[in-house]
Amino acid sequence: MDEGYFPRGTSMLRRVQGERSVGLMYGQRALLIGALDARNYVGTALHSRYRDRPFKRLSATAKMFETIFFGTRAEADKVLAVVDGMHRKVEGTLPEDGGAYPAGTPYSAHDPELMLWTIAVAAESSAHFYELLVRGMGAGERDAFWRDWVRFGELFGMPRDAAPA
Repeated sequence: MDEGYFPRGTSMLRRVQGERSVGLMYGQRALLIGALDARNYVGTALHSRYRDRPFKRLSATAKMFETIFFGTRAEADKVLAVVDGMHRKVEGTLPEDGGAYPAGTPYSAHDPELMLWTIAVAAESSAHFYELLVRGMGAGERDAFWRDWVRFGELFGMPRDAAPA
């Protein structure tokens, strides 16, 4: 039986994301924190088909993520192919200064640093709500949880060496 990339009973990511309270809240927090990097914010804002409907975008992203978290490999691979097609178009330069980044700074959805930023804020946000609302994680569980998130990033093309152990 194909239990996907994050098998039931062995994946901390699946356990954490399977908690309803986490699934309902982590994405909004991750989106806000992620926007602190102007390259991430502008890349998302300028290339989103939901530009004027951020919660619609968040909902669409959540559905895709949940397919990868909980679906079969075949289901996840279909989503990953669609996202890769969208990400290939997310490339440009900042039109104006944004925080530490001057106008003209390049961004790309395939930039390993930005890929790490995206998964790091999602992982931290989901861990935050899991530990706040469900239970604390031990050090080994936190490590396994992070390894799963790094694996998640790799599925989108993030090089493993872009992430700390």
